[in-house]
Amino acid sequence: MSNTPPVNEVFSIPSMDCSEEFSLIQRGLKGTPGIRDLAANYLERQLLVSLDPTQVDRGRIEQRLREIGFPAVRRPEAGESSTDAGGGQFESVSQILRSAPLPGMIGAILLSLGFMLWLRGAYQSAAWASLVAALVCGWRVAEAGWRAARLRHLDMNALMTIAAIGAIALGDWHEAGTAMFLFSISIWLERISTGRARRAIQSLVELTPTVAHRLPSRSCCNHGHEQEHSGDPNQGDEEAARCETSDVPQSEQHQRDSDITCRRGLDRMHGRQIEDVDVSQLSVGDLLLVRPGERIPADGVVVEGDSDVDTASVTGESVPVDVVVGDTVFAGCLNGESSLMIRVSTPVSQSVVSHVGRLVELAHQSRAKTERFVDRFARFYTPAIVTLAVGIAIFVPLWMLGQGRDDWATQFPHWIRRALVILVTGCPCALVISTPVTIVCGLARAAQCGLFVKGGEYLEAAAGIDAIAVDKTGTLTLAAMNVSHVEVFGTATENRVLTIAAALEHHSEHPLARAIVRAARDRQLSIPEIEGFQSYRGMGVTAKAVGADVVVGSRRFLEESGCDFRDVHMIPASNPSPDDRKSSVWVAAGGRVCGCIRLADTLHPHAKEAIVRWRQLGVKRVVMLTGDRMDTAMAFAKQVGIDEVHSQLLPEDKMRLTQQIVATSPELAMIGDGVNDAPALATARIGIAIGQASDTALESADVVSISSDLRRVGDLLSLGKQTRTVLWQNVGTSLVVKFAVLTLATVGLATMWMAVAADVGVRLLVVANGLRLLRATVDSARPLVPS
Repeated sequence: MSNTPPVNEVFSIPSMDCSEEFSLIQRGLKGTPGIRDLAANYLERQLLVSLDPTQVDRGRIEQRLREIGFPAVRRPEAGESSTDAGGGQFESVSQILRSAPLPGMIGAILLSLGFMLWLRGAYQSAAWASLVAALVCGWRVAEAGWRAARLRHLDMNALMTIAAIGAIALGDWHEAGTAMFLFSISIWLERISTGRARRAIQSLVELTPTVAHRLPSRSCCNHGHEQEHSGDPNQGDEEAARCETSDVPQSEQHQRDSDITCRRGLDRMHGRQIEDVDVSQLSVGDLLLVRPGERIPADGVVVEGDSDVDTASVTGESVPVDVVVGDTVFAGCLNGESSLMIRVSTPVSQSVVSHVGRLVELAHQSRAKTERFVDRFARFYTPAIVTLAVGIAIFVPLWMLGQGRDDWATQFPHWIRRALVILVTGCPCALVISTPVTIVCGLARAAQCGLFVKGGEYLEAAAGIDAIAVDKTGTLTLAAMNVSHVEVFGTATENRVLTIAAALEHHSEHPLARAIVRAARDRQLSIPEIEGFQSYRGMGVTAKAVGADVVVGSRRFLEESGCDFRDVHMIPASNPSPDDRKSSVWVAAGGRVCGCIRLADTLHPHAKEAIVRWRQLGVKRVVMLTGDRMDTAMAFAKQVGIDEVHSQLLPEDKMRLTQQIVATSPELAMIGDGVNDAPALATARIGIAIGQASDTALESADVVSISSDLRRVGDLLSLGKQTRTVLWQNVGTSLVVKFAVLTLATVGLATMWMAVAADVGVRLLVVANGLRLLRATVDSARPLVPS
């Protein structure tokens, strides 16, 4: 087999909704060149195919699927219209109603006619009407059953065909007609029921508009500058050239100047030089106009205007957020009553909404524990039922003959009837569909709250979480660090300490680093160039700047680096500062410590409320993990009610502690937002990346919360518990009904049409029960995303 990475294809198959159909597809595609693996998504009726790129033959796969009775359409790739291929799985109710099966409608008319004839005493004519109804409703079933038999597999179509033929042979024509009618419309009724869940998921991944109003940067600047500098054409050309290169910013100041220059032109060009383009053509740096009431087409930064933006579709916030110049906005969010000018900051393929689509795709491929149990059960259920039916039809009469009973011949037809009814109960579809519809509805509701879960396994696991480890900076706090004051030692000055620190921290994305750089710029300090930059994760950075070797980081890091603390006149660690919530960044130049920058963070306003809610939901242990010193960490812990604190941790320390906690509390959730948290996120039972987490954290996490509101974690735990409850209800109901009908059939109290009606009824019941999760109540009772 080739070692090259596989190519993944998705085929929409409307007739695949059960493990039985998937088994047939596996048998039918067995031996097809290029296929490495197959997986099924029953709710969306999709076949996931992993192909060898050196032997890809999509046409051959589609042809083979048609041959075995499963017409398929390949899902379009990125950039193709979703309506061109395979979009039929997301039908509206009216489309489903119009596609009602004609044989089922004819069968309903024939059965109604037969019932009226029976009431009038025309029993033979009524029987003939029922027989015709059985043939009309059952011919497609029989055709599918024959294809399954050719593949040496007894699926539900084959079992129903055998049962109907047996009933007709025994003269139970009305029984055969009613059973075939109910079975022929069961899938259609299920499509109506599950359509809502599929549309809920589709609404989450179709938030981004297809067209954007783009403002050409060069045109906008030329236009504005012709008005402003008409007397000096050379000056206008210089300004135009300056804005022309703004799409490739060299620094934040340059970007700011570019935005201001462009806005002068934009004020004069609204409605004139705007071009409507497909969102796939957008690039980072493009300027877009978003009119009132329109959805934002790409992630970006506001460069002009202020408005209220409804972010419910992405973050789950029910209250619109006020945005001004400099604020970040997400694709798919709904603009309010004012126009906005935004600069695209992220490629469309990497936007938050695109990431949501990938998470939804990943979630379908990751199966919950209950789903895996049901699939294993289904593989053994049908063969066991067939074996039981054969035993009742053949071995029971033979046993009666062996006992010397004279009535064995007259009882033989009765045992055959019981066996035929038992065969009808052999389809596990109601059981199989009960789990994915519940999981998908739970995932959809979580996404509507701004929680994107990478699979049903993690949503189900959230129900059992009893311990939570949480990072401090950026998670319990807002990570809105600010320099409170600068302590200087020896002959150093505050400006020199800030300048040296900003020169090195300018290359870091850590919240402390950003605060130091911001403080230096606020003082209008010139940030010097550096050489030989080295980063030591979780400890500090080193480089050569202002003619000296500079070390910036924690006190521990400077001590290990051999820096001289002789000039330091600080309060002893045993007698901490009154303001314990301040973090410290130490600065050394030329081997001697020259300053200490004190920074203060702000506690998240909902942190304490969130932790109280976690405890109400069964969390018995809450642990803070932080790289800060103990006095700072304890000050925050006391405010939010956390008793267990571990401080001054490196990334590997966090991972080690997480492993220790998992050893005593296996159902642990880890919450973090930074690169330093990624190893711990991957170690915990569930890793939750919160807020504007780093790419590394997003990859390591099992759940992503776009909002930094810690109450979302409570929503996750609540939805997990509700999802688990519905799963147990659905699986339990399916098994109870199946075994009840099986018992009644064994003792001769159930008829064939009763067995089919019970199967259809329990299918609709478990689907309806799963759909309740789309209205599941969460703590903040946020409204749903319109579907």
